[in-house]
Amino acid sequence: MWNSKFYEYSNTPNPKYLVIFLHGYGSNGENLISLAREFKDVLPEAHFISPNAIEPWEGSFPDSYQWFSLYRGFDRKVLEEIAHNIKDSNKILTDFINQQLQRFNLKPENLFIVGFSQGGMMALYQGLAMAKKVAGVICFSGRIVLPQSVGDETRSKPEICLIHGEQDSVLPLEYFIESKKVLTQENVPHEAHQLANLDHAIDLRSIQLAQAFIKKIIS
Repeated sequence: MWNSKFYEYSNTPNPKYLVIFLHGYGSNGENLISLAREFKDVLPEAHFISPNAIEPWEGSFPDSYQWFSLYRGFDRKVLEEIAHNIKDSNKILTDFINQQLQRFNLKPENLFIVGFSQGGMMALYQGLAMAKKVAGVICFSGRIVLPQSVGDETRSKPEICLIHGEQDSVLPLEYFIESKKVLTQENVPHEAHQLANLDHAIDLRSIQLAQAFIKKIIS
């Protein structure tokens, strides 16, 4: 059963936008909710939610979670073998997102999905698999997790922003390049930014690029 605990931040009782943050492998929702203080400058009328991921982390640390197993790594063959795990997680996350949209009487067009690392993988998959187009998807240091299924399983084509460090030691830049290629092939609107001197992290440049992406969409 999914531990549905989540963290929230809002400055308004009647939000016009919903932002869902998806944390990385072995982390928790509290890790990303701090980004709300950065994003509220461009989305002052938004409600921000950062849930704990669906499964307890297989590394066994307390209060640590994962969206799907990565104990065997994330080579393409491994991810294909656990595709059912990824898709099952997507279905559970979809239900959660729909519940939160209903809670605030908002539509997918009012939703931004933001993910880091494994959460970035989920954000991309989630945005493409949603029945209706969301406002935008921001992926920090992630990748398209099942590129071979993007064309067949894509239900909508939201605006996507990819941001990745050139020195990423966890998810090397090759995954960023692959993601750009897949999105281009499938005619998914996107912008892509590779940042020099950045490892597997979100820095000020990353935040500023994400803010600019949001401004462009809501203007």
